Amino acid sequence: MPKKPAFELRLQPPTGLKGKRFSVDGEQFAVLVVPIATSDPHTSELTAAEREVAKLVLQGFSNEEIAALRGARTRTVANQLQAAYRKLGIGSRVELARISAGEAGGNREAVESRAEARGHFDGGRDAKSSTN
Repeated sequence: MPKKPAFELRLQPPTGLKGKRFSVDGEQFAVLVVPIATSDPHTSELTAAEREVAKLVLQGFSNEEIAALRGARTRTVANQLQAAYRKLGIGSRVELARISAGEAGGNREAVESRAEARGHFDGGRDAKSSTN
């Protein structure tokens, strides 16, 4: 009789694991799909302040409004936003909305129309002023 191991390891399959078995010319194959990347790859490199500013920008707030909400200077908000743009490899509020909507499965047009209604839509590039 085979000897039992000192301990038995029982692993649970990862959440979302999917698999499919098939055969080709008598050989058995299996394909497994395992979900990965539980954190947002774009925002994980941002500081907490940059994430907060980006979140408020996506809600349609101007730099002045964000500064008032955060108790900061408008120039500080503009600098944090520019740092976030640089880290994300983008250059405008519209591009921020596009990557956010694309990752969240959101509606890019709705985000852009909110920005346009608030006077923040610039056709894809932020002007070099503290109000963007």
